[in-house]
Amino acid sequence: YSMIQIFEPAVEGAHYVLGFDPAEGIDKEEKNDPDASSVHVIRLDTQSVVAKINTQAEISIVCIQVDRLGRYYNDAWLAFEVNNTMGGTARQIFKDKEYPNLYSRESTRKITDEITEEIGWRTDLVTRGALVSDMQEVIRDRIVTVVSKETCDQMGFFVVNKNGKAEAKSGEHDDDVMSLGIAIQMLLKLLRMGKQTEIIEQPPLHHTERPDYDGSESFYTDTLSFNGAVDMMEDIHEDDETW
Repeated sequence: YSMIQIFEPAVEGAHYVLGFDPAEGIDKEEKNDPDASSVHVIRLDTQSVVAKINTQAEISIVCIQVDRLGRYYNDAWLAFEVNNTMGGTARQIFKDKEYPNLYSRESTRKITDEITEEIGWRTDLVTRGALVSDMQEVIRDRIVTVVSKETCDQMGFFVVNKNGKAEAKSGEHDDDVMSLGIAIQMLLKLLRMGKQTEIIEQPPLHHTERPDYDGSESFYTDTLSFNGAVDMMEDIHEDDETW
């Protein structure tokens, strides 16, 4: 099935943000469970996750899908992490495709102290701290509605390690957590800029249909269904239930 999960179709006139965490490009043959590229799209006025991608496909294929997804959601404000090589590849692909709404950040050149605009989200000690703390707040206060079971599962394994760093528990992944965090950063930036917050059209309740899901529960867009997403910063032990 398609790598794109649509929880709510695009609404004319609505603003959207898109957070993209490209996989680091580890060969599947070199690792039993490699990281995936992950995307979350959030609608500004309802603050709901409306679409998602999580895939181990080759980066150029993923970027083509991200480009199409962003354009479908009214040219969503697209921010992608540029820390690794794949981030640089993604930046070039989006520039070549002339994606119309790329996030850029201020950067200061070390030699000249010149302030320039650089495309992409860079995760460092400061921005990672803000990303994690802001995500913790909006999830716990149920400001942002998360519908994806897989994302909520990853939140349940996103812990503070013994060195004080928030990251995935050993043996788990945090790609969905990071792409959601980037999308939340873009959402908060737009809200601080005074962008539209009035709900244009109240979407009907619905749940995601997945071929690998047995139908034992429904995951509705107006609720946060998993305890793990609320308690994402708690240290989770081996025998704890995650949701």
